[in-house]
Amino acid sequence: MESALQQQAECLYGPYVDLRAGGRLIPIDDAPDVDAEPSSLDVPVPRVKRPLTRTELRGLWAHVRTIENFWTTLNEIENGSVQRLATLARQHDWEIMFVTRRPATEGETAQVQTQRWLNARGFELPSVFVIGGSRGNVAQAFALDVVVDDDLDNAMDVASLSNARSILVWRDHPASIPPEASRLAHVVLSFSEAIDLLEEMSGPLTRAQRLLKRVRNALQI
Repeated sequence: MESALQQQAECLYGPYVDLRAGGRLIPIDDAPDVDAEPSSLDVPVPRVKRPLTRTELRGLWAHVRTIENFWTTLNEIENGSVQRLATLARQHDWEIMFVTRRPATEGETAQVQTQRWLNARGFELPSVFVIGGSRGNVAQAFALDVVVDDDLDNAMDVASLSNARSILVWRDHPASIPPEASRLAHVVLSFSEAIDLLEEMSGPLTRAQRLLKRVRNALQI
């Protein structure tokens, strides 16, 4: 989702905005120097990316809501990961819930768009829930065993308010993992690693054992 939103933000506000800048100035040495005054030494002036203002962020989401079936246009971050998850779910009898808080857009509902997106990538008949509020309360209400999320706040919420094991997918540099993440069950650097953990947790169960003990997982997308 982030890359698609970044693309839309650049279309609206120019190439020097960054959804993840968060107040940090990020040098872009190879960016076109369209706004700089001519230099007598003809040396390019480095540009920096800036975060969106609150007004711009609201404008971005208002724009996204006008795009028909926007949620079906997203690329898969790790190609083949949804197909792999579907294969292992069948193998281990996992019961999987996909939890999202995506706002409505033009076209089909966010739930149906997400279901179509998952189905197109190999996950048949996905259970998708579009809900807001506390992820920890959701995990506790559904008695989930494991929750995989790439949002730190959601992962911490699950760890604090439920009995589920909380797995955080941290896509930035490992050195930037915040100290509070140590309270989580696991921090991994890719969704593929998260799937590895799920498989490890399941263990080599027989079919009879799998029928008695189903692994239920929730994924934030």
